[in-house]
Amino acid sequence: YFALKDTWTPMLVGIACVAIHVATVLIFRSTMQHESMALAATVSKTTKVIVLLALLRYKALTLPPRDSFLFVAKSLLAAAGMGFVAWLAFRGAAFLLPVTGSEGYWARTICLAVHLGASSLAGLGAFGALTVALKMEEAGTVLKLLSRSRHRVAQD
Repeated sequence: YFALKDTWTPMLVGIACVAIHVATVLIFRSTMQHESMALAATVSKTTKVIVLLALLRYKALTLPPRDSFLFVAKSLLAAAGMGFVAWLAFRGAAFLLPVTGSEGYWARTICLAVHLGASSLAGLGAFGALTVALKMEEAGTVLKLLSRSRHRVAQD
């Protein structure tokens, strides 16, 4: 969209996806508690990618079908692996640091923050490792940018 000089479409789709995110949290917060935030992020971001891709196709841009399919398949595989690893990390953290309900407010909050932090970091690491392992072009771009940033910091 940036290359097309169209910044309005992603912004408007992003606003709609924020509404989807908030609605998902509100709908599932009573049954899923803080895990509803992870679900909401997944639903809203997935919706945004699908809508923006569909709108690109509507604008009659030719995206090579094979490349598009491979990108979507690799992204789904990496996302599924990330979700599984995040779930395992959350369950592991919950086993090692259980929340029984008898804790005080701050103890419970800290335990839940540790659960959420552990699952988020494990999921992020898994996603990064899977994108590199699947040889996704975007992973290489991110690694190059991080390498440049690290060299700049080392020079300063």
